[in-house]
Amino acid sequence: MKLRIRTKSEAKKGYNELDLQGEDVRNAINTYASGKLSGKALAVSVIDALFQRDYSGGSHWEVYPSVVDEPREEQTKSVGEEKSEFYDVEKKAIKDWRDEYSVASARGKIKISSGDIYVDEYSFTLTGRK
Repeated sequence: MKLRIRTKSEAKKGYNELDLQGEDVRNAINTYASGKLSGKALAVSVIDALFQRDYSGGSHWEVYPSVVDEPREEQTKSVGEEKSEFYDVEKKAIKDWRDEYSVASARGKIKISSGDIYVDEYSFTLTGRK
């Protein structure tokens, strides 16, 4: 399975192949392919890896667990042998220390098919105020 990604601004273009560093994502993909991991858990692994790639962190940040919206029935499709699962995912960290408040957030829509994993409308934002 390959990972493919496009951001909100690339919505009209094709997907780019994504090579995430770290064994956690590759292990999750292999475990999912063997039927021992759910699509939801795989979606969490993917958004966690994307968040870690883009997030620089530092002291006084609280990193929250990933949030995955369960797919609605019409979002899970089977066509012939191919089954696709769709998840809206988000991971964030908040820094609320003294007079500083910042939020780092990674969001996207993940489609898991029998062939590839697609991350659509991916965005990473960092907002803050002092």
